[in-house]
Amino acid sequence: MSNVAKVIGILVVVVGFLAFVHTTFGYEDAVKKLGLNVYTSPEGKKTLEHWGIEAVIIGIGLGILALGIWHGRRSD
Repeated sequence: MSNVAKVIGILVVVVGFLAFVHTTFGYEDAVKKLGLNVYTSPEGKKTLEHWGIEAVIIGIGLGILALGIWHGRRSD
């Protein structure tokens, strides 16, 4: 079980990181497919309207990963 949680955690972190890269570099097509709104900031940089979503995704992934590591150490 702990190995499964580690793998899932890593995958969720990777997905969050990819979402961050996509929104940071303005790949708005991919973002729009996810149903998120893109707007251009006053500096001309395209950002997510709900920019915190990547942090939430990465946080969830790190939480799952930490649970997997903790569970693995506890069961040894």
